[in-house]
Amino acid sequence: MVYLHNMNGWYYFKNKIKKNGKHYDNTIQSFGKNKPIIWYPKLKNDKAESVLKDLPNESIDLIVTDPPYGISFKGNRCLNKEYDEIFNDDSLDFLKGIGAEFERVLKPDSHCYVFTNWISYPFMMKYFDNFKLNTVIVWDKDSGNHSMGDLKDYAPRHEFIMKFSKGRRSLNGKRIPNVIRHNNIKMTGEFKMHPTQKPRGLMEILINKSSNPGDVVADFYGGSYSVPRAAMRMFRKSIGVELNPATHRVHTFSIEHAIHV
Repeated sequence: MVYLHNMNGWYYFKNKIKKNGKHYDNTIQSFGKNKPIIWYPKLKNDKAESVLKDLPNESIDLIVTDPPYGISFKGNRCLNKEYDEIFNDDSLDFLKGIGAEFERVLKPDSHCYVFTNWISYPFMMKYFDNFKLNTVIVWDKDSGNHSMGDLKDYAPRHEFIMKFSKGRRSLNGKRIPNVIRHNNIKMTGEFKMHPTQKPRGLMEILINKSSNPGDVVADFYGGSYSVPRAAMRMFRKSIGVELNPATHRVHTFSIEHAIHV
């Protein structure tokens, strides 16, 4: 991570961009007079409900999470090995009471993003009926990123993100459409470590629009911990929870050793 300082304060630069044959720093965050702090995520191998019970009321600024969709998903081949089936993915019973717990731990005037797909959406939404559903974001995976599905039908290349709110909070920065075009993980250059892994850049968009540096961002169905990875890079505190001990162990190790962060 690269910090630069000028008369206006501290800036963080993500990478170099090429424009008109010249390379420029690509600024993704400015912080004023104070140099930002990088917080290492708190990662737990446990059930979401168990971790939630131990969290104080109104202690989380933002939830971004990607729970199993209840469709017994089994991923495609990667590195010549098939993924195991997703833990806890044979039904949506694990979501009972989760919506109420999410609302309890969220601070007033905050947002909650929950990933789903067109099959599971009407069923998953019912577990969060205590929230106000502001919109359903369509994540467009862009050309060349569709999944297989039924080869005799249209090729699916999108997923849904339910955006709920507790109280009232405006999005940060410029208003953007509720269709977000962002390449799937296999086209971003990130190393794929989980069958349903979401791209870190997509998580960064949601985190940037609904939280501020130093806020606490939580993901209670962590998988490859894309949300804590993104939160750490964007100078947020974060909590990640993953039920599968093998998945938790591998991805905790990669974050601790700054691999694929």
